[in-house]
Amino acid sequence: MPQSDCTTEPANAIINPHTFKFTINPARTVCGVNQAANVILVSLVEVSPTAVKERQQIRETWGNSSLFKLTRTVFLLGLSKNETINKLIVEESKIYKDIVQEDFLDSYKNLTIKTIMGFKWVSEYCSNAKFVLKTDDDAVINTAVVERYLQTVPDKNLYMGYYLYTPPVIRNKFSKFYVSESEYNASHFNSYQIGVGYYVSLDLARKFFEMSLYTSLFKFEDVYVGMLAKKLNIKGKQIAKLYSMNNVKSQNKSSLHHKS
Repeated sequence: MPQSDCTTEPANAIINPHTFKFTINPARTVCGVNQAANVILVSLVEVSPTAVKERQQIRETWGNSSLFKLTRTVFLLGLSKNETINKLIVEESKIYKDIVQEDFLDSYKNLTIKTIMGFKWVSEYCSNAKFVLKTDDDAVINTAVVERYLQTVPDKNLYMGYYLYTPPVIRNKFSKFYVSESEYNASHFNSYQIGVGYYVSLDLARKFFEMSLYTSLFKFEDVYVGMLAKKLNIKGKQIAKLYSMNNVKSQNKSSLHHKS
């Protein structure tokens, strides 16, 4: 079914059941009572199975829970086609206990599934947190600033980041962000937060997961979350002043301290 403005799909028909199962789940060590009693933020980092260096850099810097006591960071992965890589991921997860994985194929086209997995996981296993950051491994987060800022904002129905207001759909077939009319038949997207770094309250992460069950998938995860927000009548909050815009060339390439 082509996407439009999200108003034509049956309201009560499950069309995206998300039947994938967790193959790696660090819930006890990340969000257990003793580990996360005072945590306000869980950072969900979307990363490729092969991005070992990137994961380690994040663990040693902005994702280090020993330095930032109010934040926990996990890495979202699917399965690799390479069984050797899958075995290495299992061993890495035993050491660091910060990898969340389901049994879908990890690929660019499955980033939306990965985001849904993240919302599902944090809703089920980190209910003591107040906020969720969805980000990518090429973003650099000023965690200390974020922790302070989150203590000043509402912790319900929060959808916050660098907000794009009804951007036009790109029909240029040579663009990385090309979308055909068969994929999305409206001329503009719903407003959405740019996917390299946005924040949602925990209650909204749960609502996003639940609404995703009734919403056809779309290949751009940030656009898709904007669709879910519209269905839920959630208005996005703009915090562009917190974002470092380094060499921004396109609508999907800005972030909170995004690497050049």
